[in-house]
Parts: sequence; structure tokens; C-alpha cells
Amino acid sequence: MPFVVTLLTSELADKFGIKPNNFILYGPQGCGKTYISNRLAEETGMDTFFVNPSDLGSIYIHGTQGLIRDLFQKAEEKAKQNDRGCLLLVDEIDAHLPKRDMRGSEYLAGEVAEWLVQLNDCIQKNVFVIGMTNRLDCLDRAAIRHGRFDKVFFVDLPDATGREELLKMEVDKVPHETHIDYKGLAKMCEGFTAGDLSYVVKEAAGLAFSTCLNTHKDDLVIDEALLKKVLSATRPSVTTEELRQYRRIWDEFMNKNTTQRQTIGYRAYN
Repeated sequence: MPFVVTLLTSELADKFGIKPNNFILYGPQGCGKTYISNRLAEETGMDTFFVNPSDLGSIYIHGTQGLIRDLFQKAEEKAKQNDRGCLLLVDEIDAHLPKRDMRGSEYLAGEVAEWLVQLNDCIQKNVFVIGMTNRLDCLDRAAIRHGRFDKVFFVDLPDATGREELLKMEVDKVPHETHIDYKGLAKMCEGFTAGDLSYVVKEAAGLAFSTCLNTHKDDLVIDEALLKKVLSATRPSVTTEELRQYRRIWDEFMNKNTTQRQTIGYRAYN
């Protein structure tokens, strides 16, 4: 991803006056937006703040605006202490930056304006922001422009190879039999999110644990049959209609903003 490449080749990037861009990860819930953001933070080695909507809530008038300013000031101070800067991972960015003309969001205009002001020059202070949302259509359009959030990436459902690798990753965390047909299991769970696959393995682990207790055996492991049993009883958390809606919003956004589709997530390419 350009964000990481720019940071890991900072001397060359500085030569050309290139800075990483703020960007947004958009897609259905459970597809790994938070996971991807955390891995990016690890790759870059930057000091990181994870920001939830509740972190900036205040009972005082204009109190949230002050908390937003404080957040960016703390990030700027952190950025001065290292040569790579500070990263803000903002979950549910649509709750921080809702459309100001939406019904019920009028009273948030001051908070939205404060975010926009802080985003304007944060990159020059080595403070970078990654926003995450599954409500791109609710985000204030003023935020999605060059200098604030330059790019929006669609984090889609994992493809077959992605599902296979995710299942392996989750199963490796618990006792399991050696030979499991992950490719066959991946075919059974088309339409599953990364979160769904994690749930399947945890549910299988819970069943194996219960069996150990009931049989007084402590050498039982998760096997392929148990995974198939759980998969057969599990439905995707994102329905076909919901996924169609996510993609429709994404298509509308891309048609308005660029002719190039940019998609990232759990997909494997040869």
C-alpha cells in the first residue's frame, strides 16, 4: 500500500516532497478494516492512537471540539518524538464527521468543522489519519477531498483463497488435527466475512471444550468434521441485499470521484 511504502522509503519520498495520505477504509462490518489498520500501524512502527466515537464525547457545549483539538495536539507532540510521525486510527469515522445537512446532525456542525480544520494541516505535522466506516454515504463530503482524506478504499468480503487463509490462521490458534481440507471448507463459506470465519472457529473450539469436559478427556482437538458441522449451522452476517447496497454506494462514490476502482482486503492474486 502506498501509505506504508512512502513511510518505509522516507528518504526517497522526502526527496520528491511526497507525504503519505490520510485515507478511509470502507466496507461491510466484519471484513477486517480494524485489523488492516492495526497491521499498518505495526508495519510503520508509528506511535498510534485508536479513536472511538465515545472517546471524544462531552456533556459540555463545544466540549467535544476541545477534545478533538487536544487529540491532534497530543498526536503532534508524539510525532515530534520520532522520525515517522503519529497515526490516528479513527473507528466509525462517519460518527465523527456526519453530513451536516442530515436530519439530527445539525448540532454536530461545530465538531465536524473542528475535524475539518485539524485534517487540513495534520500531514505537515507528521500526523496521519486512517478512518474506518461502513456508512460512507453518511460521511460529510467536505472530508473527502485532497488534503483531508485523499483516498477511500473498499474492503470487500474475502475471496475463496482469502477465506482459506483466514480459516488456517484462526484454526492455528487452537488444538487441531493435522490434515484439514481448508480449500473445501472455504467453498462452504462463500459470502462469509472475516468476523464470521473467526466466529466459526471459536464456536468449534467451544464445542470441543465442552466435549472434553463431558468425556473427561483433555486430548480432543478441532477436526474437519466439527468445522463442517459449525459451518452448516452458520449463516453469513452480511446478507446478499446488504452487500449489494454496500457496493451500490461504493459505485456511486467512485463514479462521482474517480474512474479507477481501488479495492483492498482479504483477496489473493496470482
